[in-house]
Amino acid sequence: MTEYIVKCDAFDHRQPKFPVGGYAPGGYVFTCRLCNEKNLIGAKRSYQCFPCAIETLVYNLSKTKQELASITIEHNELKNAIDVLKKYEK
Repeated sequence: MTEYIVKCDAFDHRQPKFPVGGYAPGGYVFTCRLCNEKNLIGAKRSYQCFPCAIETLVYNLSKTKQELASITIEHNELKNAIDVLKKYEK
């Protein structure tokens, strides 16, 4: 029986693509602007620790989903209004 070795580490596959929010790995010392934790190590332009960056992204995603739902409702209402107006044009 031949065994096949798959060279794909699942953990490496799920690594985030940086920068994430206001964080990227690097060799500079900075202070997180949200939680005020000091002496963090990150990229030169990092301004958030990794947990705060993830929290910010999750919050922004939820806000974007809410806005999309609201816009979708408005779009459907406008579409229905246009259909009603088209009926009266005929």
